[in-house]
Formats: sequence, structure tokens, C-alpha cells
Amino acid sequence: MATSSTAAPPASSGPPAGHEALVRDLQQALGAASVLHALEDLIAFEYDATIERALPEVAVFPATTEQVA
Repeated sequence: MATSSTAAPPASSGPPAGHEALVRDLQQALGAASVLHALEDLIAFEYDATIERALPEVAVFPATTEQVA
């Protein structure tokens, strides 16, 4: 007897749960200009000197040591 299987729905390619809250909190702490979260901004941070690639969820640029602490 043949059985049919249904394919699982594709995994979501959107941001992970809590992403919007993370971006909002970082923007409040550092200022909107110091927080990159759009895909077109993050592509440049997808790789380094290795062959590995991973797209970050967000890139931040703190301006003071207090913002890092």
C-alpha cells in the first residue's frame, strides 16, 4: 500500500522571533544611526578573511565606552 507524504512548509526566511524588539532596544541605547539591521546594510558584514559566511542579524557601532558596558 502506497502512502503519500506531505512536505513540511518551508522554514521562515524572515528575522528570528524577538528581532524587532532587539533592534528597538539597541536603537534606544545607541541611537538609530548606530544600528544597522536592513539586509542591504548587513551584506557587507556577511564574511571576513575566511571562507565562512554568515549574515548577522544586526550590526552596531557604539560611540562611547559607556555604550559598550
